[in-house]
Amino acid sequence: MFKLQYHLDCHDVGIYDRVVIQELIKTIAQTKQFNSTEQRSFKVIVIVEVDKLTRDAQHGLRRTMEKYVSSCRLVLCCNSTSRVIPAIRSRCLAIRVAAPTLDEISGILKKVATLEGIQLPVDLANRIGEKSQRNLRRALLMLQSCVTQKVPLTKDQQIIEPDWEIYLRDTARMIGEQQTPQRILEARERLYELIAHCIPAEIIFKGLLDELLANCDDLLKSQITQIAAEYEHRLRQGSKEIFHLEAFIAKFILLLVCGIAFALPSRENTLFERMRILGPLAPTNSRVSFTCSALAPSPTVPTSVHALRPADIQHIGAIGDSLTAANGAKASTIIGLLIEYRGVSWSIGGDSDLTKVVTLANIMKKFNTNLNGFSTGTGNHNASNALFNLAKPGAISADMPNQANMLIDRMIGKLGTSRFNSEWKLVTFFIGGNDLCSYCEDTNRYSTAAYKNNIKTTLDILHSRMPRTLVNFVTVLNVAELEDLHEGAVCKNMQVFLCDCAVKPETREIVRVANIAYQRATNELVDSGIYDTRNDFTVVRQPFMEHMQVPATSDGKPDFSYFAPDCFHFSSKGHEAAAVELWNNMMEKVGQKTTLWNLADTLKCPSTGNGYIYTSKNS
Repeated sequence: MFKLQYHLDCHDVGIYDRVVIQELIKTIAQTKQFNSTEQRSFKVIVIVEVDKLTRDAQHGLRRTMEKYVSSCRLVLCCNSTSRVIPAIRSRCLAIRVAAPTLDEISGILKKVATLEGIQLPVDLANRIGEKSQRNLRRALLMLQSCVTQKVPLTKDQQIIEPDWEIYLRDTARMIGEQQTPQRILEARERLYELIAHCIPAEIIFKGLLDELLANCDDLLKSQITQIAAEYEHRLRQGSKEIFHLEAFIAKFILLLVCGIAFALPSRENTLFERMRILGPLAPTNSRVSFTCSALAPSPTVPTSVHALRPADIQHIGAIGDSLTAANGAKASTIIGLLIEYRGVSWSIGGDSDLTKVVTLANIMKKFNTNLNGFSTGTGNHNASNALFNLAKPGAISADMPNQANMLIDRMIGKLGTSRFNSEWKLVTFFIGGNDLCSYCEDTNRYSTAAYKNNIKTTLDILHSRMPRTLVNFVTVLNVAELEDLHEGAVCKNMQVFLCDCAVKPETREIVRVANIAYQRATNELVDSGIYDTRNDFTVVRQPFMEHMQVPATSDGKPDFSYFAPDCFHFSSKGHEAAAVELWNNMMEKVGQKTTLWNLADTLKCPSTGNGYIYTSKNS
């Protein structure tokens, strides 16, 4: 009678668990027996799964148990103490009860079977005990499924697994087979399905972890375990379970694409083999020869952009994506790709000087030691050392108008209106790789017309708001060349993750055609002359990326030393090469500019009579 009246599953009452717990304890504590001779000195209250109570309910429980401690004793049962608040843990004597042994489970199963009038073979009872992983409730459910399947029971009878376990195992297999953003979304839908069918998030998490650990390389297991510990703790402390499950999957996929393939034992998946494939990092000392005479600035500040010497330029800026932010430029592992090495960026980096770091800014510093605006060190676009490098990883052409406005606002804020209007500026604008990498996913959003319109909008902003400015517009690179780097588990996984449209056989040709269309559209835009309407502003197309091919070694194989560990971004050596090609393009006449990488060792010098930078009107 007492059990029927007061037995309650507290975690089933939802947000009202605090009120229910407090009222239940209060009712029991204040109830007295009619027979005073049998009155006990205190009552015993057992609360099961106290770790499932909300934190609000647990705080209410702590206050209530202290109030009625004179008449009640509480036994709190939980599966994990980490979800029980410290205030309760400190007031309790902790007793850890071990899970039942296999023999104990087998004995209980036999007893239950006997009570139900069923003959349970010893071998089947033992198998159920092992299959249940010492979980008595699970073992009883398995026994029930066996009885439903077939009676009389036999020792070799199949033990049916719960369908949700098979579903969870398939989810883990899906995650291991393919590491793409789309696969994360698919996994999230499956996790939602499991949660909707009342499978506890902790059980889902443990099942995922067991399957993923069983099928990944040994080199990753310690890292996965550390990540799992972090997200399991967050799962227990948080309220939205799906957030933490999804975050764990995303972090796991990031580790997979870091270079060790899922369940593949081949040599190329080991760390040492990966480094063999990629080759050593490029040395940091300069490999180029600079023989130009130190040209002085113009006798007076030029009023025309078509009479501009390198030494006349006072400020340098750049907008773009991760190639301009220099993600992973000095990285030796995939994790290093998250670092933006802006100081070595080909178009605006200013670390050290030209003898150690080859960048456009360091070349310009040979002509003007007071050059301002170059980025140094590492950090994002908002870091103080980023200065006028506004490039953001993952940016697409649609983001460029905002970057252009941010660059202008930052320049005005740093320089003041007077200097901004009177001093010459050089801005390098390079974007389009991410548009092409996503082209096959949404051909309308990333169409040639949309790309051209985004470029035009950005150049219009620069044209209308920036006096005394020369803009280097670098033609979008040929992303189809990534195919030449598509070897080894590291490169294959990373390229599928970063630019699957360009490497998938079924979409590669579509992207190649779009790539050419992008280039033609922007060539027509810049060559139209609409940005040559003022003497103090122009846009010059620098096409050295247009027909760029992957650099090759002496034996004709791809030279991975020009690329970061993901075989997508430039390494420091790649940034040096791009800087040389950009500078040499600037020193070539419009209409006669190189459209591919020559990998030259020598920087060209200004060759016009007065040492001007070539534009459409002085070529």
